[in-house]
Amino acid sequence: IMFSKSLNEKEYLLFRFRNSVNGNYSGVQLYKQRYNIHKALAMYGKKLNEDFEWGIGLNFSKGFRNRTSLLPFVLYNRNFNDKWAIESALPAFVFVRRNLNMQTLLLGGLEYSGQSYRLDVEEAAQPLDYAYNHSEILASVQMERQLSQWIWLNIKVGYQYNLSSDFESKSAISPEFKVEPSHAPFLRIGLFLSPPEHMIK
Repeated sequence: IMFSKSLNEKEYLLFRFRNSVNGNYSGVQLYKQRYNIHKALAMYGKKLNEDFEWGIGLNFSKGFRNRTSLLPFVLYNRNFNDKWAIESALPAFVFVRRNLNMQTLLLGGLEYSGQSYRLDVEEAAQPLDYAYNHSEILASVQMERQLSQWIWLNIKVGYQYNLSSDFESKSAISPEFKVEPSHAPFLRIGLFLSPPEHMIK
């Protein structure tokens, strides 16, 4: 759920609330504390003109790891000309954008990604319970191409550098341990929907 509030012609407030359910559960689990991760975002933004926008905000997260995090971030988006731009929300990501034409653009940069996943191991002699936590840095180049008025193609290629992967114990009988997955190149291809520019305006 996202809310925005315009303060004046240039300044605005943005709030976002999200609940995700991560785990190897069966059936429908729309809301269950065992698997839930709650996230909230609050940001003050200022769009000085059509080519320059900045903002500051806070990210809140709490879930089954029983840890609460509150992290600041800085938004910085700028068009230097018709061809080159930068898109960033530091320290989460920073991308340089190259507009090839109205239907095609390229992005290259770095992004940080972290996930937690509740893992039940019932095949063991005694059921084990873990929170699997993983973080990584992705260096990538991607192309976005408009296929039709609403449909875009995304092709992303890069290298994944793994920072940490650990199985955090969530029960007295589950031994904690860490793993070291190999760093590796990756390729992702996908489609997404985006309304035409005249509908947004």
